[in-house]
Amino acid sequence: MNRIEAEILKYKKTMMSKLILIIPIFFAVFSMVVQIIISENPGIKVDMASKESWKMFLTLSFNFWSFIFIPMISALLTGLVANQEKKVGNYRALCCHEIMPLKIWFYKIMGMVVYMLIATIIFIAVEVVAGSISAIGNISFIKILVAAIACFLVSISILPIQLFFATNFGMIINLAVGFAGMLSGVLMAPEKYWILNPYSWATRLMCPLIGVHPNGIVLNQGDPLLNGDVVGIGIILSMISFSILLFMTGKLFEKKEFR
Repeated sequence: MNRIEAEILKYKKTMMSKLILIIPIFFAVFSMVVQIIISENPGIKVDMASKESWKMFLTLSFNFWSFIFIPMISALLTGLVANQEKKVGNYRALCCHEIMPLKIWFYKIMGMVVYMLIATIIFIAVEVVAGSISAIGNISFIKILVAAIACFLVSISILPIQLFFATNFGMIINLAVGFAGMLSGVLMAPEKYWILNPYSWATRLMCPLIGVHPNGIVLNQGDPLLNGDVVGIGIILSMISFSILLFMTGKLFEKKEFR
């Protein structure tokens, strides 16, 4: 636990900690502004004095969060971590502490998992505040909490992939992988083979949890994408994939850095 805490503290005063704070606030506020603009459009009929206002807000914010935030923040965070390590010796300095390479990799990944969790908590808080300002009616706190936690749980499987590319190929390639994952994720999410792409899992789970199609459109009642069975499948699949990818990328890291 001390090593994980050290990883968290290492980036406390870096750009990474600032991104974790700023980006969740940006997505929630941006969704609030978009909702207000849409509601004032005379060509769009939305009863802002009913639960439809909350539905619109959650549709906008969680679609942006699952589609854009998860793949791109994963790419940014892992890229910043890899760059930081290159500046201080590219992991080799850790050999002096006789720490197993797999443990080093594990600590790095778990440190980023904690940062993703912090971002999720901030997002939940800002969602409640921003939604209370722009939407009318009872706060959909349970829906926000469940959807945000689901996004977090299925997002961690991406971290070993992104850190592998960041460590071996640099920031630009890593961002390109994140961008490709973002596009492929939204395209595959509504399909039957969505489970094959970890970048599609969060977007797919938002279909039953929030009622939003991966393309951002509200799903109609009875739509097959509203089937809630995918939530459990996605979370279990993510936990298994995370464990496998953590070990596989850790072994590759061991061969490259400590051969």
